[in-house]
Amino acid sequence: MRTAEFDRDRVLDVAMEVFWEKGYNDASIQDLSQATGLQRSSLYNTFSSKRELYLATLRRYHSRCTEQYAVLASASDPLAAVRDLVESVIVDELGDRRGLGCMVANAALEFGGRDREVNALTAYNLTTMAEAIRSAIHRAQRLGHVPDTLDPVATAQAIVVTIQGLRVAAKGVAGADREQWLRTAAQACLVPLTR
Repeated sequence: MRTAEFDRDRVLDVAMEVFWEKGYNDASIQDLSQATGLQRSSLYNTFSSKRELYLATLRRYHSRCTEQYAVLASASDPLAAVRDLVESVIVDELGDRRGLGCMVANAALEFGGRDREVNALTAYNLTTMAEAIRSAIHRAQRLGHVPDTLDPVATAQAIVVTIQGLRVAAKGVAGADREQWLRTAAQACLVPLTR
């Protein structure tokens, strides 16, 4: 199958699911070929290597996340939007029966800072999220909903770290205790944004 004969975005979405579930090392070319319905040669002709396909899926994942972050910029109540973002993570994790977590967190954990390009993509995703949250907090300050003394950069970074921690903890905390852990951590990180 030639590159022009398939939908690249669909292939990336399917490959992303394989990498997201199995991780980079455990996802074989056979797994990717079978899931996408493409021959190995078509995958290599289009993406040149498994690694390049993985990097492309991380970029695709980032574009999905960016759509979520855009909601923060357009929300009439920026604090509610930040709280909703954190709540959406909890809902995702409690409903995730496969234990996928966050692809960015998974990549950071799997590669552990040993791959410059993966590092750059994970950092870009986290920085983009932090900037969206910082901007929402700054808007809330202009609206008088948050004191001017609150540092929006530090608060946004703390929320991002908490979100990633929620994703990781959801994989490791026993089912009966999971929701309490996630909700307690989320409430603690959002205290500075309480009106």
